[in-house]
Amino acid sequence: MKFNLQGKTAVYKESGELFLVEVISQKEDEWGIKLLLKILENKFAHENDDDELEYYSKDNFKAEFDINGAWDIVAFSDDVFKLHYVNVTMNFRQSAIDAFRRNEKEFYEIWVRKR
Repeated sequence: MKFNLQGKTAVYKESGELFLVEVISQKEDEWGIKLLLKILENKFAHENDDDELEYYSKDNFKAEFDINGAWDIVAFSDDVFKLHYVNVTMNFRQSAIDAFRRNEKEFYEIWVRKR
């Protein structure tokens, strides 16, 4: 395994939407990686027109889903996992997870700051 993400929690970001996930399983082969993810809470966020995060819940969402990518589009450094070209990013930093859980309004506080 190039890196072990199984059992870890992250703030997941895709198409501007953020939410908490846990990596349920991880499979790797010579082609790439496949992760099965579970959404941990019915809590989502996106930036509004004032560049502040708005938090909301959804009536329907898929609790588990998988993502996969070839090694040439996978990047993992500084506790951030990215699938380039498909705009999927997961931030495993505890500071990001804590900021999301306390409904931080500033995207910077969740995504960039390293406390």
